[in-house]
Amino acid sequence: MPARSFERRRAQACHLTADVPEPSIGRASSFNLLMRTVSDETQNTRGAFRAPFAVADAPKQVGRIGSSAVTQTIQALEERLGADGAAEFLTRHDLARLRETAPGETVDEASFRDLIRALLDEFGPTLTGSLSRRAGKLTADILLANWLRGPIRPVIRALKGRVGPSLGPRLALVQLEKHAAAIAGSGEFRYDLQPFTRIVIGNAFLREDAAVAAVVCQYDQGIVERFFRVLVSDEAMLREDRCQARGESTCAYRIVW
Repeated sequence: MPARSFERRRAQACHLTADVPEPSIGRASSFNLLMRTVSDETQNTRGAFRAPFAVADAPKQVGRIGSSAVTQTIQALEERLGADGAAEFLTRHDLARLRETAPGETVDEASFRDLIRALLDEFGPTLTGSLSRRAGKLTADILLANWLRGPIRPVIRALKGRVGPSLGPRLALVQLEKHAAAIAGSGEFRYDLQPFTRIVIGNAFLREDAAVAAVVCQYDQGIVERFFRVLVSDEAMLREDRCQARGESTCAYRIVW
């Protein structure tokens, strides 16, 4: 695959951050459109919101994770080293095959783990964690851009933070649940809205290597934080209650804004 293939893929994608004209509809109409969208998005998952925790219903293949975990980590590496530098890195670590990863598919979780381990070996935990968090943000932007098309995109931008304390978080959580395989792979993804907004993520393959787990946590946090900053508040942030990198079975985050 040519060295700049990931750059071309990204250039062809929809970018959530592009300027969009404000909607020329009244607030009441905007609110009604948003409420219809929420109803459509949650009609099959209402039971999830009544449960103490909501567990993603979408089936996930054992041992696999969304390919964005690999493709967007490579994209973040290209931003840092350039396309040629990233290609040389992958070749040096016998990971050139990962450049063939197709977007929108799933990959073996071991491939993601091997990529993170190679980054740790060469760059250390601080830079690798930064690259991983950037990859999470890039992944979130792709997922959001694929959803926020048509009239709902400017409506959400116009009404962000103005439609009650639970609507934005619910939208964010429903969308994250739909893409649980991109975050948790073959592990678990669950959430709660009461008494506070909380997400629990468990990646079984992370229990093997605490250093890799700490970096993958950055990837997960990048995705979740980006969703909440787009849909809820620019000030949204995650507070970690527990972490697999410390030997616990799952990572748990409170989301505050």
